[in-house]
Amino acid sequence: MSIYYTNAIGLPYFKKMKIACPIELEEQRNIAAKIKASDTRIFSLQDELSKLKQQKQGLMHDLLTGKVPVKVKEPEVVDG
Repeated sequence: MSIYYTNAIGLPYFKKMKIACPIELEEQRNIAAKIKASDTRIFSLQDELSKLKQQKQGLMHDLLTGKVPVKVKEPEVVDG
């Protein structure tokens, strides 16, 4: 037997909430435009992050497989 529990906030909770809403349509449009601009920026940053992660993975693969040599200024001393 398994028990499932979640700490989610459901629709009934939101139906009871009182939310302030600007009366002026122009103010509503300004707020919506700012939210849309923020969403666009977030999606852009997420896309950029994804591309950088792929680039990092490719570079790490090239380094670890020896495809790209690693330049070392000083030789490593090994005690043994």
